[in-house]
Amino acid sequence: MKNPSVSIVSILALFLISFQSSAQLSLTVTDPGRNETGVSLNTIIILQFSADVDPATTPISFSVQSNLRGRLPVVINTSGNSVTLTPAFPFLPAEEIWVTVLSTLKSTSANPLTAPTAFQFSTAPQPPTSIPPNFVERELSDFGSDGVKTTAPADVDKDGDIDICYLGWSSGSPVGWLENDHRL
Repeated sequence: MKNPSVSIVSILALFLISFQSSAQLSLTVTDPGRNETGVSLNTIIILQFSADVDPATTPISFSVQSNLRGRLPVVINTSGNSVTLTPAFPFLPAEEIWVTVLSTLKSTSANPLTAPTAFQFSTAPQPPTSIPPNFVERELSDFGSDGVKTTAPADVDKDGDIDICYLGWSSGSPVGWLENDHRL
């Protein structure tokens, strides 16, 4: 005669194994968090899921978008139930980032993500410059009585700050620039 308790334990074990393997994949933790602000420009995005992720499904399952630059290239790494998205370039100041995870993502048990999901965060704004610009005129020739036709920002002296270039109205008109020397 068979031992009925062994049969019940075997059936229960099979039920638990089949239940676990049929559980759908879900996103449980994001870093940065949903709607987080002031995020560092060198942030790596870390996502944790309810089960181990199949690395073969990750290349087609993630999208990182910027409000300033469009789709951003990222390097995707998978380790167990964690996926890291490392941007190819640092984020920009005051940039809004949207991360989308598609239902093409699957667990190592071949279970798909419950539903596509997305979240957003934003980076820290650019810190204010401690030295305000102070423009000093550097004239290349006189304007005469014709006045200025156009101006344009440019780093004329290649010192890393923006200067102002100008051009007079008539042919043979003067060209000049205002140097930003950062003094009050």
